[in-house]
Amino acid sequence: MKRILFCLILLATPALPQASGPLMTKEEILGFLKARIGSDPWRHPNKPQTIAELAGIIGARGVNFRLSSMDAYMTDLINAGANESTIKFYIDANYGPPAQYAYYFSTWEMFVTGAPTYKVVGNRAYRVNETGGLSGTLRIDPNGTYQWKPGPKDSETSGRWRQATVQELKIGYQGGAGIVLPNSYTGQDWIVTKRDLVGQHEEMITVAVVNSRGQRHLGTRKK
Repeated sequence: MKRILFCLILLATPALPQASGPLMTKEEILGFLKARIGSDPWRHPNKPQTIAELAGIIGARGVNFRLSSMDAYMTDLINAGANESTIKFYIDANYGPPAQYAYYFSTWEMFVTGAPTYKVVGNRAYRVNETGGLSGTLRIDPNGTYQWKPGPKDSETSGRWRQATVQELKIGYQGGAGIVLPNSYTGQDWIVTKRDLVGQHEEMITVAVVNSRGQRHLGTRKK
């Protein structure tokens, strides 16, 4: 009788998400949190490890939904213990299938976006929308080389790219594959990652300084 009861419990317990598989769903992510720290989602001793493990799975598999702060699902996540911003950032950064290295092998038309500025007219301050402009091209080849002309007045930089490490990708809350251009433009290491925007219809990349992500160039695949 005990053996039968034990088997029934096993059958009733859903399997926890693994690091390999299809795109993750809302239900999988929420179920993972509830199963691992649901008894005390606010002070569970294993909460930091659980959040880190879940973030890694999201990065490895990607998600099949976009997260909105107005979505009731966000409240469900918080109530299940995902009050750290880590999970939200990973969901935002990993929509769709994780990038493979072959995704980057192309010529990309690059552009930069400037920060918004403000002007004062009388006693009112107005925000001036950010502006963008073409800034050159980046070619990444499967033989391990690249050529990057950041802007019309910049010299072309070239060299050999390397694979981005897990830690370097984690700075941008991303999984999948990334490419680093060592000692490139401005003498810094730049990381190339897949970019996915709401409503975009073109394949895109982001090229940013590895450690800070402060300077960023965007690119669309050249047709």
